[in-house]
Amino acid sequence: MRTWYDLEMKIKLFAISTHKGSPSLRSGLRLTHAHNDVGLPAKALATAGRDDTFNNNRLLKLLALIFFTAVLAAGCNQQILSSAPVSAQPYSYSHRLQIGSQNLNVEIANTPAEQQQGLSDRISMATGQGMLFDFGSAQMTGFWMKDMKFNLDFIWIADGKVTGVTPDVPAPAICNLSVESCNSRLPVYYPPSPVNWVVEVNAGWAKKNNITAGDEAVLKK
Repeated sequence: MRTWYDLEMKIKLFAISTHKGSPSLRSGLRLTHAHNDVGLPAKALATAGRDDTFNNNRLLKLLALIFFTAVLAAGCNQQILSSAPVSAQPYSYSHRLQIGSQNLNVEIANTPAEQQQGLSDRISMATGQGMLFDFGSAQMTGFWMKDMKFNLDFIWIADGKVTGVTPDVPAPAICNLSVESCNSRLPVYYPPSPVNWVVEVNAGWAKKNNITAGDEAVLKK
């Protein structure tokens, strides 16, 4: 770390170099006797030296003020940048679900708020990821694609076994009507029979991995 003494010496050297033509800055009051040889009063020389010293001090203070203003501005900019919010992935596909011979990393939605939100408003989902809706008891729960940005497969599961698949469910098309009118036009998808789990995956995943009714579904973690 640089000390204030080092900084002060650098500022003084800078001031001296910028006033190279001034005898008083090069050798101070030691030139007094040389000037006396040409008949200048000693008192006048001493006063001139004090004036030069005063001006030098003002210059040093000005340079120091400029330096610390720059340091302060840089520190403020760094603080603003460091305090800026960092975009983070808020989703946790941390549970492993095995369906048939295939594994998925799933996020579990088991509260009414989580189930109502589902995957809505997410831009995409990686291959091998999904959302598991856990309703506890078996029920005929309808699903729609409100505010979805990508297509899905619905995998319906009851008591650990796949009861059916609804493939390639499309995200809503652009609708220029009111929100209520647009939502009222969305189809609702139901399982073939009551289920306690529903898994949403990217469209085409079920077909690609040969997921069919009767496949076992086991939550590993």
